[in-house]
Amino acid sequence: FICVIISSFQITSGVIILIDSWYFGHFPTLTPLNFLRYNSQSVNLSSHGLHPHWLHSLVNMTLLFGPLYLVSLQASLSALQWKLYSPQTLSLSVILTSLAILSMAPHQEPRFLIPLLFPLCILGAETLTSSTFGKALWLIFNILLALFFGVAHQGGIVPASLYVGSHSINSSCNVFITQGTYMAPRFLLGGTSGHFQVINMGSASSDDILNQIKSFSNCSVWLASPHSLASRELSSEHFVASFWPHISMEYPPDSFSALSLDLYHFTSSHSPP
Repeated sequence: FICVIISSFQITSGVIILIDSWYFGHFPTLTPLNFLRYNSQSVNLSSHGLHPHWLHSLVNMTLLFGPLYLVSLQASLSALQWKLYSPQTLSLSVILTSLAILSMAPHQEPRFLIPLLFPLCILGAETLTSSTFGKALWLIFNILLALFFGVAHQGGIVPASLYVGSHSINSSCNVFITQGTYMAPRFLLGGTSGHFQVINMGSASSDDILNQIKSFSNCSVWLASPHSLASRELSSEHFVASFWPHISMEYPPDSFSALSLDLYHFTSSHSPP
């Protein structure tokens, strides 16, 4: 059984390495290793946000998996009674090892933990769904998370990108800057995407944002920023539109009306002060 696992791991890893190496043009490209290297250095992550090492275990796992995570924790209390190579033991080993490695990085996002859904199901799904209450709780939890992550969380970046792609006025030089939100997907910028420079400024200050805009003096520059951040730092003169709902956890809204992503437009004739 162990030989089958090792062989499957080697074959799958080899295929993934070949695909990544072909895509990035460098052999060998070890994406998991590069991920750990990048996310283990605070200097690389200062623009993404730094988090305590316990965030994955205490917050992100509960946020993503809710009752399934709690039931799995309860099931883990019986680990000493499991056989060494049982599915439960292997699943628990995968979860603990992954949490230990990922928690070493100072930048911790919930999406990094999504692959742990499968071993969690092996540990706790049967117990969770054995009662009507458990099924209802799991259904309600997933509906709420679907609304949050699928609609509200970073929800303004897609319609904002579509708007920018359809309203670009300078086909020779267009710049789309995002602040405090995800980088704009290039393919949503339409047929002009080849002439767009997309820049993610992360948590950069307003001074850095304005200096970046000024550096493109002959371009059409768009800026997307959460209302909770942009409304305090940018002039309404350049305001174009708001896209609702949009929640950026790095800059949480202080009111219901602030649940939006604001879009600003700067041209050579209307540059920031």
